[in-house]
Amino acid sequence: MTLRNVPNSFTLEQQRLEINELAVDLDTAVDGNQTFSGDKEFVDSVVFNTGARFDDNAAIDFGTSVDASLKYDTTSSSLRLFANNTDLNLFADNFNFYTSVSNSSLKIFDSAAVELYYNNLKKFETTNTGVTITGNISIGDGDQVLFGASNDMTLYHSGLAGFLENGTGDLYLRSGVGSAIHIEPAAGADSIVANAGGSVALYHNGLLKAETATSGLRVDNYLYSAGNLTIVSGGTILSRSHMVLPNSTSSAFEINGSTSGTGGITIDSGGGTVRLQHSGNTKLSTNSTGVSISGTISATEFSGPVTGNADTATALETARNIAGQSFDGTADITIAATDLSDTDQALATTSDVTFNTITKSGGLATEFLKADGSVDSTTYLSSYTETDPVVGAITGIVKADGAGNISAAVAGTDYAEAAAQSGEITLGATPTWTGTAGVTVTQQSSGNYRMTFTNAFTNATDYYVFTNHMDYIGAQKVFVTTARSNTHVDFTVYREGDGAFVDTGSIAIQVIAH
Repeated sequence: MTLRNVPNSFTLEQQRLEINELAVDLDTAVDGNQTFSGDKEFVDSVVFNTGARFDDNAAIDFGTSVDASLKYDTTSSSLRLFANNTDLNLFADNFNFYTSVSNSSLKIFDSAAVELYYNNLKKFETTNTGVTITGNISIGDGDQVLFGASNDMTLYHSGLAGFLENGTGDLYLRSGVGSAIHIEPAAGADSIVANAGGSVALYHNGLLKAETATSGLRVDNYLYSAGNLTIVSGGTILSRSHMVLPNSTSSAFEINGSTSGTGGITIDSGGGTVRLQHSGNTKLSTNSTGVSISGTISATEFSGPVTGNADTATALETARNIAGQSFDGTADITIAATDLSDTDQALATTSDVTFNTITKSGGLATEFLKADGSVDSTTYLSSYTETDPVVGAITGIVKADGAGNISAAVAGTDYAEAAAQSGEITLGATPTWTGTAGVTVTQQSSGNYRMTFTNAFTNATDYYVFTNHMDYIGAQKVFVTTARSNTHVDFTVYREGDGAFVDTGSIAIQVIAH
């Protein structure tokens, strides 16, 4: 197409004819392929029946002030649509964006969902209640997920640790109906399990150690506290009975009627004294030789022998005969010589005896029968003092050998008598005993020791055993368990936590017969 230039020298008629011809040329120029160079302005609508091509970086401008433009930019190899200082509104029933002919990238539906895709797979979708995400959400270290109108709760990872922080109100963790909440430091290793409508269980290294129940709390093995462990009955420690289980530095195990400590039971550390109190005053206490009692003892009946002085007794319950004279303890008795004339009568004494008159029967007139059975034939005495009694003073149990000899019986030799024991076992392959006599100790195996009594008890339940481990070098606590029999006590010494046997240090032991 050739555009005509109308010279100014043309007459008006000539100019009119030229313009008409120019209009005819323009009317036919839009048919077929046409190329326009420079800026062109189209006042009316332009219709492309087959297509239109714009060269690289050639822009289609919209608006009097070029408010928007569209072009292919060769620098970024992209089609760019610019809206300058104005909004860009696109209207359609639905929008579909593709990275290739078949790979969806973004879909927008009228009055419905917006969908995001990755490699033609839907990953994100809006719904009438929120959003639906398929796959993982990746958030960088230190970046937070914020909850609440005022960012009341945050969830994030610092790069070293994960945090869930709730700044307003309480934090609730809930599971479905009939389900449990598991807190696991590692996959499959329970630490805390809260069962719906049931128990709460605490674990150590995968092993159940404590669990709540309808009747209270069940603890497996032992209950340990770094400080005093106070068990209270009722809602306040100030007015209810309680029990204090001390740590290793405390002096005693206490069971008190109140926090004031008046009235209760105290057991000193190391298996020492046991005290029973009334209104803060000790009424009964144990010691290495037995039991001390302050005050009176009241009972409907005493079973077995009772030793000691009867301070308030006025008479023997059953009178006894002495040289034929009845004696009940209420008055002195007089023993006449005739009371001793019967050869079947005997006078037992623990000191010298003086006879003012002795009537001898049988034998020679010049012979005198002494108390030790020998004969004194030197003189015939009208009076005689025996300075060599058959049996001297004897305390405790006596024995007779069947040949007229009477002497004190020896415990453990002439008779078996179990007694209270106290002392210390030094642990090791060859343990040693430092304490009261009548005990031997052996190591059965690592951490297991046996204390054997020289004189056995009648029953395994005839005595109490108190133990305490001492001089262990280490951070863990050491525990001692016991197993009684009538002939020996077995001890097992093990360490807190891993349960390893212990063969160092020593065990303080108190055995109290009852």
